[in-house]
This record gives sequence, structure tokens and C-alpha cells, in this order.
Amino acid sequence: MILRVFSLVLVLLSAAGGVLAQQQTPAPTPRRELYEVLAVGDRIFEPDIWLAGGQEYRDRTFAFWTAEEFGGISQAELLRSEAPVTPQDIPAAFNNAWFTEAFRAYESWTLTGQCSDDNATLYEFELVLEDTAYLVRYWAQAVSPQRVLTFQLLFPAQQRSRLDVYSARYRPSLPACL
Repeated sequence: MILRVFSLVLVLLSAAGGVLAQQQTPAPTPRRELYEVLAVGDRIFEPDIWLAGGQEYRDRTFAFWTAEEFGGISQAELLRSEAPVTPQDIPAAFNNAWFTEAFRAYESWTLTGQCSDDNATLYEFELVLEDTAYLVRYWAQAVSPQRVLTFQLLFPAQQRSRLDVYSARYRPSLPACL
């Protein structure tokens, strides 16, 4: 008798669990952060000119675009931070040490401008690699309490007009420091 009651309880519990399982909707599949970072370039770069790629890491997600036709390179990084980040934190975080590391492959780099709007800071540089001069615009902005988005455009110095066009597409309110 006890065995029969126990079996009946198991059957009832199994049926109730099945009903509960049917009522629960599965959690949505999270969207890969890489797609979000690559989407930054969707309104900026022509897919027939610019090739794209990217990679996810534990501390950041990285996307890049290259236009071999005119020597343009761009990259975006979504950096993750344990501590909250505000727009006021950006200038202290993106300092000489940061850019020394970021531009370590170049023979030299010079900061030529720095300006901000309400929530982004733009840094402008001249770089030299193999006796070729490049211009870089590098934006940094806090996009959430634990996320900072950086976006960089690099063109050969003689391509300044293209740099201006793509800068305005990326950040119409802060395309360059004047």
C-alpha cells in the first residue's frame, strides 16, 4: 500500500512538473556582443569597399574594418569594466600610457587635438610608420555603467578629406576638434 501511494505521488509530481515546464517560456538566446560592435560600422562603411572582422575576449569585444583601396583602417572596441565608468572618467583613463600602448607598432605618434561633447571625448593624432604619415581620430565614450566604446579611424595623411567624411558619419556632433 505504501509503495502504491508513493508511486501515485511520483506520478502526480511528474505530471505537475510537466505542466509547469510547459507553462515556462524558454529564456531568449542572448545576442552576441560582437554583432553589436560590428553594427557600429553599418551606417558608416560601404560593404563593397570596407572588409570587416572581429573577436570577442573576456574583457572586451573588438571589431575592425579595412579599405585597402585608400588605406583606411578603423576599429571599435567595447571595453568591459568592473567599476562604474562615467563620461568624466574618460580623459583620465585614455592617457599617455594608454596611447603609448595603443600605438606601439608605430615609429612615432603625436597628440594634435583633444575635445569633448556631452558624452564622448575625441583624440586626434599624427602617426608615422615606415616614413608614411597617418591621421587618426579616436573617440571614447561611456555607453553604460560598465562599458566604454572606443572608435578609431586611421587614414594616410593625404586622405584627410576621406577621414573627414567618415568621421562625420560616425559622430556628426563631434567629427573633429576645431
